[in-house]
Amino acid sequence: MGDNIAMLDPNSSEFLAYIGKAMATADQPDMALERTLETIRQGLCAEAASIFLFDEAEQVLECKASLGPHPATGMSVPRGVGIVGQVAEQGRAVLVEDAASHPAFYRGIDQMTGFVTHSVVCAPLIVRDKVLGAVMLLNKTCDRKFSEQDRALLESYCALAALSINNARLSILALERERFQRELEIAREIQRSMLPGAGQARIQ
Repeated sequence: MGDNIAMLDPNSSEFLAYIGKAMATADQPDMALERTLETIRQGLCAEAASIFLFDEAEQVLECKASLGPHPATGMSVPRGVGIVGQVAEQGRAVLVEDAASHPAFYRGIDQMTGFVTHSVVCAPLIVRDKVLGAVMLLNKTCDRKFSEQDRALLESYCALAALSINNARLSILALERERFQRELEIAREIQRSMLPGAGQARIQ
C-alpha cells in the first residue's frame, strides 16, 4: 500500500478514498486502525502517529494503534490530560510547533517509550457531535514543520476515519446482539424441552 500512497496528493479526493479503502479492506478492527494510521502518517510525512480512543467509561484515552520508532499501543492518557486529551475534550484540532514548551504537553508517554516529541498536529475523531478520540502525528520529517494545511488535512482525514470507526463499532454491536438472540432462543428451547409433558406432546 505504501507505494500507492506516495503517488497520491494528500489534498486529493483520491487520498481520502484511499483512507476509506484502508479501513474497509482490513479483516480486523485493529488492523483497520493501523492501515488508516499508516496512510495518514505517510500522507502528512510524520515520524510517528497514534490513534487514541476513549474507553467504555470515557475516563481515559487508550492508544489503540501506534506507528513509529517507539510505538505506544496500549498506553493510556487520563481524560483531558496532554495535547491529545485536550483535543479530544474540546473537539478542536491543534498544531504545536514546540511540544516541550507547550503547557499541555504530557511527557509520560515519551518517558515510557524513549521517543522524543518535537512537534505535534492532533485532530479529534468526531461522529454526530460525539468525540470518539483523536489522531496525533509527531515530528514532521524532512526537516520541515507541520503547517496549518497539515492541520486542516488531518481534520478531513479524521472525519472520514471517525465514520469508519463508528460504523465498525455498530457492526460489532449488531453481531453481538444477533449472537445474544440466538443464544437466548437456544436457552428457551432447552427450557421448553425440560417442561413436564414436553416429550409426550412431541410424540403425540
